[in-house]
Formats: sequence, structure tokens, C-alpha cells
Amino acid sequence: NFRVRSRNAFGYSDYSDVITLLVAFVPQLPVPPVTSVIASNVIVTWQAPYNNGSPITKYLITIRQSDNTYSESSYCNGQLAVTMANLNCTIPLASLTASPYNLAQGNTVNAKVIAYNFYGPSTQSDVGSGAIIVLVPQPPVGLANNA
Repeated sequence: NFRVRSRNAFGYSDYSDVITLLVAFVPQLPVPPVTSVIASNVIVTWQAPYNNGSPITKYLITIRQSDNTYSESSYCNGQLAVTMANLNCTIPLASLTASPYNLAQGNTVNAKVIAYNFYGPSTQSDVGSGAIIVLVPQPPVGLANNA
């Protein structure tokens, strides 16, 4: 905030109206996120980009589907305080092998991140490292484990 007044040989003028400026921009480009498979979950982690003078208010995390389009996962809600604080989310592997993702064994799990602040969204990150889906074989239904 600032205001201006002038001065001459007769003294000072009244102050001008207050002018408010916030020198901030949308967040910088996030670095690509990292995905890893741990047990029956995929963990997506990312780093907070420089906020350019306005705090990050949320993240949009998208996951690649088998048709190479990207969509949000309900397990990666980038507006939740816990997700914002930890900069990660956990997605059950079963949800990624089902619709709409339809990923199969040997597919990679790729993610992208967008950061938001008061001024809007950053540019979408590049695709992060892709963890490879390895499904643990399940015993046939009805067979007992007598080992």
C-alpha cells in the first residue's frame, strides 16, 4: 500500500488515495512428481513449486489412463489439508486397474501436477517417473492353502 503527497514552498498537499499493489504471479512450474508402488498402493509425491508471492491454495494431481488421457483420482484430492501438508497421496492399486484407468500389469503409473494460488494455476508439470504395476497373483477361488 502506498500514497503520495507533494511539497512545495508553501507546504505539503493532502495525501492521495491509497494505492494497493500485490506483486505476485501464478506459481512456478512444478517439478515432475514421483510415483512408487508400495504393497497394494501407488504413492504419488511432489515438491511445492515457488509460489511467486502468493501461497499455494491447492494442487491438481492427474493420473494417466490406459488411453493416454489424464484424469483426477478421488484418492489424490489436492485441496485437502493433509495432502497439501504432506505433498503426497496414496491410491489403491485396485482403483488404477479398474475403470477409468484400466492399467494392467507392466503399465507405468504416470502423474502430473498443477499448483494453484490466488492468481490461478501454474503450468502443468511434465510427466513424472512411472512406477511399474506388478500384480501379485491370487490363488484360485475355492482352493485352500494347506502348506
